Formats: sequence, structure tokens, C-alpha cells
Amino acid sequence: MVETGRPAGGAILAALALIGVVVVLKTPDSPWPWPQTMADGLALMGGACFALTNVMLRRLQQAPPAAGMLAMFGGGTVMATLTAQWGVQHGVVGALPPFAAEWLGWVGALSLFFLVGNVGLQYGAARLSASATSIIMLTEVIFASTSAVLLGAGELNLRVAVGGGLILLASLLATVSFGHPPRAST
Repeated sequence: MVETGRPAGGAILAALALIGVVVVLKTPDSPWPWPQTMADGLALMGGACFALTNVMLRRLQQAPPAAGMLAMFGGGTVMATLTAQWGVQHGVVGALPPFAAEWLGWVGALSLFFLVGNVGLQYGAARLSASATSIIMLTEVIFASTSAVLLGAGELNLRVAVGGGLILLASLLATVSFGHPPRAST
């Protein structure tokens, strides 16, 4: 087993998980260096901001939980709004269609799921080591790939299965190993 009480163990698990991410995301048809599209760039920017949020949650864990929640939702709302406005102004994305009352149920449900997910993130991130959290968060790639397959927007193939397996293995090893102090040698 990888000894994760030391920086080298954490680096090995992070490398294992990142290799899994590259295996899932880097299709044979996609050019290198990746990303090449605006969508890929925005996804990477979003991931970097999300990682920064997790780091800040760890750093400010002494602050009241309500303050962290407000900062996380407020910052996410401001950044999403600014990015959407920029995208509409530059023709990258279309404007929203006219309001329809049928949206209210979906907006309410998605908002509730978003809230529950973020409360869970803050609860877990405050109790796990930063190293374990960073590796576990890479499982988002697995959930996104699975959702794409279930919604008919992607396909499950050997590449995705192998990459997902590497990410899950690293996450499992991180949750089992991180947070426990290394045993003293006698």
C-alpha cells in the first residue's frame, strides 16, 4: 500500500488520479495540447476556481460555517453571472429564451440539489485532509462521464472505464490512508 502519511504518497495518489482524468478526457480525436476549445478552457477555469474554493474552505475553517457558505454561493453566483454575460456579449452562448412558468419546478429542484451538494462539500472538506479532498474531487469526472452515458451524450468504452477505475482507486486509497497519522516505527 502507498504510504500516504508522507508527501511522496500523496503525490503518487494525485498522479494516479490525474492519469485517470487524462485517460478519460483525452480522446484519440482531440488535439494535443489540450484544451483547444472555449468550452474546454471554461471547464478548466471552473475546475481551478473550484479547487481554490476548497483550499480557501480549509484555510478559513475557523470562520462560522454560514460565512463560508455565503462566500461560496456569492462568489459562484458572481463568477457565473459575469462569465455568462461575457459569453452572450461575445456570441459564445445564446441568450436565455423568454421566461416560462414550467421552469420554476426545475429551477427549484436544481437549486435544492446544488445547495445540498455544496453543504455536503463544505462538511466533508472541513473534515478531510486537503490531499484526500483534492483526489476525491476528481471523481467528478466519473460522475460527469456516467451522466453523459445515461443521457445518451457519451459512450462507455474501455478508455473511460480504465480512466474511471484509476480515479476511483486513487480516491479509495486516499480515503483509507489520508487523515491517519503515520505509524511510528519501533
